[in-house]
Amino acid sequence: MRRQSEKGAAMVLVLGIVAVMSSLAIFSFDSLTRLIALTTAKNYAAQTDHYARGAELVAIDVGRRLIVEKVPLRVLVNQGQNRFQQKIDDAQIIGELQDATNCFNLASFVTGNRNEGYAADMEAVEQFARLLQLKGLGAQAALAVASALADWQDSDTKPLPLGAESAFYADRAPYYLTPNVPLSSVSEFRLIRDVTPTLIEALGDLICVDPIFMDTVININMLQPRHATLLSAILGADASEASMQNLIAGQPEQGFSDSQRFWAHPLLAYGQFTDVQKRNFFTLPRRIRVLVDVELSGVKNRMKSHIHFYPNGSYTMISRVFGDM
Repeated sequence: MRRQSEKGAAMVLVLGIVAVMSSLAIFSFDSLTRLIALTTAKNYAAQTDHYARGAELVAIDVGRRLIVEKVPLRVLVNQGQNRFQQKIDDAQIIGELQDATNCFNLASFVTGNRNEGYAADMEAVEQFARLLQLKGLGAQAALAVASALADWQDSDTKPLPLGAESAFYADRAPYYLTPNVPLSSVSEFRLIRDVTPTLIEALGDLICVDPIFMDTVININMLQPRHATLLSAILGADASEASMQNLIAGQPEQGFSDSQRFWAHPLLAYGQFTDVQKRNFFTLPRRIRVLVDVELSGVKNRMKSHIHFYPNGSYTMISRVFGDM
C-alpha cells in the first residue's frame, strides 16, 4: 500500500510538472508573439520616421525656392499648393507648409552674444508689455512679466525695475537660477515669474522662440486677423488693434509686392514709425513650419519641424518633434 501511495504521489507530481511546463510553453509562445508584434510595430514606426524625413526634405526645397524666387507663401496657400499627399508602397503621407514667422520671438529680449554677454533690449520689453496689456493684463503686471523675461536672459545680476533675477528664483522650492542666455523654447517661458498656464494659453501662437535670428519678424503677406494684436503691440499707439484688423482684412489678394507698399497703406502712411520698427517686416517667410502625417500598416506618426530660412534660401533647423497623430 505504501508503494502504491508513493507511485500515486509521483504521478501527481509528474502531472503537475507537465501542467506547469505546458502553461510556461503557452506563456512563452504568447510572449514571443507579443514581442514579434512589438518589434514589427517598432519597425513600422522607424519606417514612418524615414518617410516623414523624406517629406520634410521636399518641403524644405519648396521653401527654399519660395525665398530664392521671391514667391509669397500666400500664393501657394490660395492655390492649395502648400499641401501635399502621396502614397508610397503601403504608406500614406500627408504634409503641409505653414508660415511660422508672425509671432513675438521670446529670444528677442536681449542683444549680444554668448562670448560678449547679453544686454536687455528695452524696446522688446515695451513691445511685449503692450502685447500683454492687449491680452488683458494691467500695465504694471504686463511690464513686470516683460521685465522678468528680459532679466531671465540678460547677463547681469541686477534686476530691471519690476524684474526678477536669480535671487528671486533661489527662494523657490525647488530653487533655480536665471540661465542668462536667450530662451531655447516656448516651454521655458513657463518658468518666468508671474507666467501662468492661462497667460500662455491666451498668447497662443502669438509667441515663439527663434534663437537663430533673435528678433521678432513679420511676414506681411501672411497676416491673419489674430495678428492685429501683434502688429499693434510692435508698432504702438499709431497702429491701434482696430486699424490693424482693417488693414489685414483689406490686404491685396496676392499680397504686397514689397514692404514699401505696406508702409504706404492709408492706415499706416501717417504713423510715426522708426526704422527699427520697420526693419523686420518682410514680404516672404523667415520661418516655416512643416507638418507631416504618415500612416503605415496602422502605425500613425506626426512630425512637426520649425525651420529658419535665410534670404539666400539656405536654412537652419530650429526644432523637429515626432509624436502620435
